[in-house]
Amino acid sequence: KDTTNIVIQVNGKKRRIISIQKNTDEESVKNTIYEENLILKYTENKKILKIIYVPNKIINFIVK
Repeated sequence: KDTTNIVIQVNGKKRRIISIQKNTDEESVKNTIYEENLILKYTENKKILKIIYVPNKIINFIVK
C-alpha cells in the first residue's frame, strides 16, 4: 500500500482526513491542503501560529 491517511487538525480538533502518498514531506502536504482549501473555513481571518507535522499520521494547525 503506497498511500496513507493523514488527519488534519485545527487547534487539536479533527477537521478532515486526506489520503496521500506515504513519506510525503511537510511542504507537499501543506501545499495540498492550501490548494484544495481544506481548512479555509477554520482559519479564515485567523493567523496560523504553528504547524505540527507527524509524518504519515497527522498535521495540526495552531491558529489564533
